[in-house]
Amino acid sequence: MADKLPTLPRRRQGRELVNALWPHVARYAARLLVLGLAIGVAVAAAAPGLSFRPSLPQERATLGLTTRGLGGVQTQIMESQEASEAEEVAASPTSSAPRGGSVLDDSEGLLVKVPALHTTVPKRPRTTILTYTVEEGDNVSTIAERFDIDTDTVVWANEKLEEDPDYLVVGQQLLILPIVGVLHTVKEGDTIESIATKYKADQQAIIDYEFNHLQETGVLKVGQQIIVPNGQKPYQLRYVYTDKGMIAVNAPQGSGRFMWPTNGYITNRYAPDHLGIDIGAPVGTPVYASDAGVVTSVGSMGTYGLAVIIDHGKGFTTLYAHLSMYYPTVGTPVRKGQAIGKIGMTGKTTGPHLHFEIRYGGGAVNPARYLP
Repeated sequence: MADKLPTLPRRRQGRELVNALWPHVARYAARLLVLGLAIGVAVAAAAPGLSFRPSLPQERATLGLTTRGLGGVQTQIMESQEASEAEEVAASPTSSAPRGGSVLDDSEGLLVKVPALHTTVPKRPRTTILTYTVEEGDNVSTIAERFDIDTDTVVWANEKLEEDPDYLVVGQQLLILPIVGVLHTVKEGDTIESIATKYKADQQAIIDYEFNHLQETGVLKVGQQIIVPNGQKPYQLRYVYTDKGMIAVNAPQGSGRFMWPTNGYITNRYAPDHLGIDIGAPVGTPVYASDAGVVTSVGSMGTYGLAVIIDHGKGFTTLYAHLSMYYPTVGTPVRKGQAIGKIGMTGKTTGPHLHFEIRYGGGAVNPARYLP
């Protein structure tokens, strides 16, 4: 018994040691906790779509921690931010609301994401005709793109451009319609039905279009200008007289890339004594324009029989011979692939076929060089 230490003094010594160390432990624990909270606040403030704003009435952000331990030790750590600093940040012109809306905190310090409200006002369509002054670098395509219409609408509304779409000079004034379509001046005898038929348009669309003021009465007045929505103006050739005769100044130009004019098989190729190719096919097989252009000659042409000649511009013409019949007349514009006649046996021939020539600068060239 004499060699055993008394139990009570050891317990008292342990309590005294804990009481002595506890203030230090509590202080360091509180500092670590404050540091963790501060890091959390910084991360929340830096996160996309989030912001932190003081919610206390005094515009102070106060972070408090109270710990109590044995012996009534109490540690209070406070971190404050002056109200003036908060106001400066809030009023800073470089500050911006986060994407998706602002983040506000309620009285309990919670972060609440508020949706950003935005009203989109639709652009009201233009319903008036503008006068545009041509600027340096303008062409018909860029002008049409600027006003969200097509090139035909620009050309059709301006007579000079109808004669020559490349006729543009700086300072020239052009009429610009508000929509794609045709500007028509009402003449004696015009009706909404006849105008719609002429421009391949819808009668009701003409009546309903605001610019025309036809919704109430539907009555046309001579001299009145109306817009035909999505109308297509009939193609009209314009001619000038030269020392070599009358020529069209606005004839459609071919692409220079020709297509086969009919279906069949080649019976005779190009040679110095045969200035084209012969394509054999049954009588009545359709014949098509090999490229866009204007018909310059039709009818009986000696050994060629019934034939059609098309001028494609850029120095190219094509000849279609030995036809049984043809459709276009002289001066008719044709598009690439448009039917112009049928295969026959007219002229000097031993069987039904199409004699096809491509001419450049007035002389025949080998069609094989231009056909796909």
